[in-house]
Amino acid sequence: MQDEANTGSTLDCLVETSADPTRTMTYCFLRLASLDNRAFKRLGRYEAGLWRQTIQTIAALRAIHYRYP
Repeated sequence: MQDEANTGSTLDCLVETSADPTRTMTYCFLRLASLDNRAFKRLGRYEAGLWRQTIQTIAALRAIHYRYP
């Protein structure tokens, strides 16, 4: 856990001193890659749930529209 904290602070320092936008994006990507993947898995589940709910809402609205034109 201590190594992850050191990596984050090192990358923060590199981003602050970098003037090249491409290099800054690279460091930002590395910070994201070193994060815990559980947050991204949870986000994916939430996104899937929202899409499922959106499809159900659209289907319900279409059914109402066809029933009462």
